[in-house]
Amino acid sequence: DSGQGLVCVAVNERPKGKTKQEDVKEVTTLVIDLDVMKELKQGFVSTPEHRQHALDVGLEKIKPYLEKQGFTVALVVDSGNGCQILCKIKVDISTTELRELYKERVTSFETDLRQFNDEIVEVDFITKDVNRRLKLAGTLNTKDTQQAENRLAKIIYQSRELDATKNTKAFEKHRIKRADRLLSNPHLLSETP
Repeated sequence: DSGQGLVCVAVNERPKGKTKQEDVKEVTTLVIDLDVMKELKQGFVSTPEHRQHALDVGLEKIKPYLEKQGFTVALVVDSGNGCQILCKIKVDISTTELRELYKERVTSFETDLRQFNDEIVEVDFITKDVNRRLKLAGTLNTKDTQQAENRLAKIIYQSRELDATKNTKAFEKHRIKRADRLLSNPHLLSETP
């Protein structure tokens, strides 16, 4: 075999040689994955019509919704099977409490975005896993050796504005009860991992 594989990049920085989730001290990118449901894929890939539907939902529904919430969408990527939406942020997760707070907030936000799920696509906030890697735009989607075809991942929208501070404020609006408790009791945030 010719040694097929994916070219991936880490979504969040970590020290060289470190690979554990605990090694990531700051979340720098929110990634929303809008993927065609597995049961609709043929030969491990979405049909062209379903992939286009995912791109349309991402560009025409989720992107404008995020912008109304105060986000600047940095990139929209055709992943080859669906759509990925990326927003730059800066969220400190250097302690156990801050990491838990982030996970709770991102889960709450994902629940909000599931309003865009339909019979073809579903939202997945893949940066719940802060150690996540993504397929690099400009490379082939060869995730499964049994898939029917390989597709190029490509950027279909790029913002000129990359305002992590603005996006972080918009993200932090997604409060949950525990988040409010931690924010009103800052001494709980001083725990070290």
